[in-house]
Amino acid sequence: FFDVSGEKQISDYEDTYRKLYDEVLKSSGLVDDTDAERTIGVSAMDSAKKEFLDGLRALVDEVLGSYLTARWRLN
Repeated sequence: FFDVSGEKQISDYEDTYRKLYDEVLKSSGLVDDTDAERTIGVSAMDSAKKEFLDGLRALVDEVLGSYLTARWRLN
């Protein structure tokens, strides 16, 4: 499970980075700007982490949902 989820997170990061690179850096003419590349890298990492945790939250709700009262569920 953890190998697959780690690969998924890396894949999500790469996809998001590529998308931001094309949409933000290329359109702004900042392709060779190292600081701009770092900035979109951080944004891509945050996005991949959020997507991973949202997926994990759904899995936890599915597996443990019947054992948890409404008070303990994450919304």
